[in-house]
Amino acid sequence: MSGPGNKRAAGDGGSGPPEKKLSREEKTTTTLIEPIRLGGISSTEEMDLKVLQFKNKKLAERLEQRQACEDELRERIEKLEKRQATDDATLLIVNRYWAQLDETVEALLRHHESQGELSGGTEAPGTQEGPTRDETPLTEPGTSDLREPLPVQLRPPLSEPALAFVVALGASSSEEVELQLQGRMEFSKAAVSRVVEASDRLQRRVEELCQRVYSRGDSEPPGEVARARTRELGRENRRLQDLATQLQEKHHRISLEYSELQDKVTSAETKVLEMETTVEDLQWDIEKLRKREQKLNKHLAEALEQLNSGYYVSGSSSGFQGGQITLSMQKFEMLNAELEENQELANSRMAELEKLQAELQGAVRTNERLKVALRSLPEEVVRETGEYRMLQAQFSLLYNESLQVKTQLDEARGLLLATKNSHLRHIEHMECHHHCLLSEEGGAGPL
Repeated sequence: MSGPGNKRAAGDGGSGPPEKKLSREEKTTTTLIEPIRLGGISSTEEMDLKVLQFKNKKLAERLEQRQACEDELRERIEKLEKRQATDDATLLIVNRYWAQLDETVEALLRHHESQGELSGGTEAPGTQEGPTRDETPLTEPGTSDLREPLPVQLRPPLSEPALAFVVALGASSSEEVELQLQGRMEFSKAAVSRVVEASDRLQRRVEELCQRVYSRGDSEPPGEVARARTRELGRENRRLQDLATQLQEKHHRISLEYSELQDKVTSAETKVLEMETTVEDLQWDIEKLRKREQKLNKHLAEALEQLNSGYYVSGSSSGFQGGQITLSMQKFEMLNAELEENQELANSRMAELEKLQAELQGAVRTNERLKVALRSLPEEVVRETGEYRMLQAQFSLLYNESLQVKTQLDEARGLLLATKNSHLRHIEHMECHHHCLLSEEGGAGPL
């Protein structure tokens, strides 16, 4: 069989146009064909059998690689699904609490509106000019236009499932979502502003009622002690209002600190997610390098097996019968160098991965510490303040004193009414006596 093989090689080398020779040279320079050892071949059936065995072997390797890739992709898909579920849960929580906020604000507005309608007829004529401007906005004319274009997916009724909100939100584009969220934010701001205006109007009404009580107290003749006590209570009320304003400012400052800590927690969580993504990418690269290393080890083992089987190493293409392919020592050294390079790269990636894991653990600890501080800050700060305790004690004392003053005022009113009734009876008695005297004098006159 060596004769026909040599003739075929000579014919291929001597015949053919120059263009085909150039194309063959280009192919030999640009493609790298891995050497294949087929062994001795005695017939075409044996050759076909060995070719099929080699193809089956390569297909098995590709199938293993594909299964490994499918497993890795399946793991990444599961992680992405878990992350998507977490994001959906967060969106549902935000939507639920936002809807509760809107319902609470609407209930407060309706309550203030009903109070305004009930107390509209009892106000004085001079005090109705100020609140008339604030009574009409309680029907939310500025927010009704904002509420109408709000879609159903951002304000779902309680009977709809939460999944419909997520599906509708996913079907909307980013521009539509931004417009809808902007409209909903404007509605919430307008509703809260209406609540603040209603509370301010109620405060003004209370002050007007206090002024009316003071003016009525000056016109009527109650006791001097009651008037002095009323003035003292008014001063105490104003002082408590100032203290409540200070506490509101402190609460606003604490809320800002809370928001700042929450932003820090969010940034820490984002950093943790980025580190987790980086770790996953590095693990993916390490797995690829490990597979490549295994493949190179396998090729190296096959090369060593070929060397140990008795075939000599040569750089020429002659010397074997039956299609036996020689192995070049240069390629063997190249494989060893590439294997060492891949091992060094894998070690460096492993060190980088360990460093990133340490940073990830530190970030997780920082995140947990910030969460603990975030939960414990507002309640401790508010409850440990002396103003809060003093306000609570003064409120209870003021409430008890107001009850006592009310009791004294009721007693004074009862005493005044009794005195007035007795005075009227005395006047009637005197008038009757006077009429009797006049009648007696008229009867004695004719005699």
